[in-house]
Amino acid sequence: MTIFKILLGDITKLKFDAIVNAANTSLLGGGGVDGSIHKACGSRLLDECRELKGCMTGNSKITKSYNLTDEGIYWVIHTVGPIYRHNGTEEKYLRSAYRTVLNLAADYSSAYTKQYNDILENYIYSFKNNELFGEKKKEILISDCNDYIKNHPIKTLAFPSISTGAYGYPLEEACTIALEEITTFINNNPEIFDEIAMVCYDQKTYDAFTCIYNEQFN
Repeated sequence: MTIFKILLGDITKLKFDAIVNAANTSLLGGGGVDGSIHKACGSRLLDECRELKGCMTGNSKITKSYNLTDEGIYWVIHTVGPIYRHNGTEEKYLRSAYRTVLNLAADYSSAYTKQYNDILENYIYSFKNNELFGEKKKEILISDCNDYIKNHPIKTLAFPSISTGAYGYPLEEACTIALEEITTFINNNPEIFDEIAMVCYDQKTYDAFTCIYNEQFN
């Protein structure tokens, strides 16, 4: 059965197989946890994110963690939460952000393989008259990718609080949505992950998640 925890701290300093980045649609970095994760992972994360050509609100994409592998973090799942504009669509997109992360993490192998192959195909097309991407080089890169996937399964996953910072989502509403999506996934798929955590950057967010979880979900 998956263990669920609510933690207070810096998501880049805690050992989880995959951490979630509350990204913007460009995937090219920003403020808050997004900036912290990009800084901790280093410039190679930005290079890979550029190849993903952005991400729509409510969707998620996965990358390696680069420099954070030394900390025992191997994957970053980037999800785009909604900006709170009082237009009635925010809940749908926030739920989708959590849901797509969970589903992607559960199927990380095929998801990353597809993304990586798409990137390679784009490079091969761009350099089709260049020996840089011959079949031998492609085989080596795919083999390296497959080895990384095999050696780094996702069994533990850490979320930040999505959309409650600069995007302005009311904290208590966002906490309830996050907890509903995570606990529903765990109840329906109790053996996929060993541990899922909500990592809160500040005391206010930690207190809100803890209070709502104890009152409604525990």
